[in-house]
Amino acid sequence: MKRAWIRLFRRNRKDKYGFPANSILIDVSLKEDYEQAHLVEAISVPVDMINELFESLQKMPATIVVLSTSDEVSNLACKVLNRRGLVVFNGGDWRRFRNEFAYYSKSN
Repeated sequence: MKRAWIRLFRRNRKDKYGFPANSILIDVSLKEDYEQAHLVEAISVPVDMINELFESLQKMPATIVVLSTSDEVSNLACKVLNRRGLVVFNGGDWRRFRNEFAYYSKSN
């Protein structure tokens, strides 16, 4: 009984941002914006490619957190994915996490 509870607890725990632990970060910024700067851990899935890549997103083994260079774009992407039945978390503008995660920038 105790082991089952521990497994359930680990599966449901969240990181300090409220996202499920071991989430996959996807950046839905336009390709040009992603190439300029992005979180190192984030996978590029441009917002205009979401429908084409939906099946790949469905097969991801962990919870998806959607990020972008703007809150509006990440919110739009989340709405599209939610309407298609995929549960995702909206991380909003990834730049708010710059001090927490490693990121790449062409200007560095």
